[in-house]
Amino acid sequence: YNGTGKSTLMRIIAGAHRPGRGTITGRPERVAYVPGQLPPLPFKVHDYLRHCGRIHGLSPEESDERALAWLERFEALGYRKHRIGDLSRGTAQKVAIVQEVLAEPDLLILDEAWTSLDTYGQDQLDEVARDVARRGARLVFVDHDPQRLADDATDAYVLRDGILSHASAVDFEMPLVLIDLENAPWPWPG
Repeated sequence: YNGTGKSTLMRIIAGAHRPGRGTITGRPERVAYVPGQLPPLPFKVHDYLRHCGRIHGLSPEESDERALAWLERFEALGYRKHRIGDLSRGTAQKVAIVQEVLAEPDLLILDEAWTSLDTYGQDQLDEVARDVARRGARLVFVDHDPQRLADDATDAYVLRDGILSHASAVDFEMPLVLIDLENAPWPWPG
């Protein structure tokens, strides 16, 4: 549910926010955090990603090579010369994902990162998540779709009233919605 503290928890795990109490232990050195939305930055996509790669310790050449390959994978290569602030939310989200996977993090945190993506982008992000796990890194994610990566997840949690607990099957049940249309043909044409 919105407003339960999921994003705050993700930022705490990433090390971008301090917990009110308690401590975080075992955080790996290379952590990547993808928020639900990249701010409208004034930088061109390629320049921004090159800079991000340099921050991660990549050479300019290696940074360029990885950035261009990732942009191509997400079908966003044609936007490399555009300013991030001029992009659609979905395309900007692809840039946010690319910036964080450039350096192959040991922990990838996805905070509702699928929300603005088109179907192809969502499928690619699912594959990125699986690739992260296959190479032995960890993935922590929040999504409103209870089936997101359900077959791949090793654990599931629910955050309610500030308390994080293991999820049960009941937590993932979808409410049944009945829609009654007046004057609808019966049987419904199919």
